[in-house]
Amino acid sequence: MKNITFFTICLFFSIHAIGQIPKSDVVSLSVPNGARSLTKEQLSKIVHNNFKRSGVPLNMENYYQLDGLIISFWDHEENVSPEFQRSLEEIKSGMLGILKQNNDTVNFSKIITINSIQFLVYEYQKEDEVYLRFQTGFKNNKNFGGIIQFKKPDEAKANKALQDLLQSIRFKDQ
Repeated sequence: MKNITFFTICLFFSIHAIGQIPKSDVVSLSVPNGARSLTKEQLSKIVHNNFKRSGVPLNMENYYQLDGLIISFWDHEENVSPEFQRSLEEIKSGMLGILKQNNDTVNFSKIITINSIQFLVYEYQKEDEVYLRFQTGFKNNKNFGGIIQFKKPDEAKANKALQDLLQSIRFKDQ
């Protein structure tokens, strides 16, 4: 009986852990501790109940919730010759223009390097809803990006979650 109970508990935690493994063909990464995987339906319900709008694309696979934060990330592949791929600096300039045109408040934008990977990170907000976006530069026509959506009082938690996430990212073909 003890063996069956132990086996059942192990099976439950194994199944739960499998649901927590982020899906990416481009990078390996770990979600921040305590983050809970969400389905698209759960994400839609949480956004509807807690936010005025969603900054999270609903056509992706990786959705997580952590203490009032919504975290999502995705792969991006672009079959464009390297000379036509935009640099992070060019992408930053274009995004800032779009955000200002949409009357979003840009809190910051910067290009940082963590574990030899360059990231464009920018934060913008509409009223008390804040969006923290990130993306890598291209490597072999692929990059990786994501967003953390939260309310202004959760800003410190969002920055910690972003730091944990970025620290864990490694390109798979390195």
